[in-house]
Amino acid sequence: AGTTAKEIGAQIIRTASGLFQAINVTVGTTTHVSMTFSLPKTTASWVTVAWFHSHPPGSGAVNYRLSAAGEGIGGENDIGTLKKLKKRLGFAIDALLGTPGGGLLSFGPPEYAVPIQLFPDGCVF
Repeated sequence: AGTTAKEIGAQIIRTASGLFQAINVTVGTTTHVSMTFSLPKTTASWVTVAWFHSHPPGSGAVNYRLSAAGEGIGGENDIGTLKKLKKRLGFAIDALLGTPGGGLLSFGPPEYAVPIQLFPDGCVF
């Protein structure tokens, strides 16, 4: 997000002890990130809870919401990626977005339309 000119993606899991962890962290290009999710979706020690990706600085105000441009799994846009993940995982997960200014937004299923600000710009990255 705020410190890199490339998009970053990650699978967010919750461990059996209740801690959250980013796995499969992937660095993409200035416009997209393609990543894979570890399966199985749940184990005795963790469960997938979210998909994180960032929009880099200089990518504009439009990048404070989930993208309509093709990116993510199989070149899908953000919503398409989330739908594909729901089908693969068997349940919907949250979308976390690192903003160009270094904030963090959360978008919830099923529409992923209204962001909740978890951290304002300048706090996270």
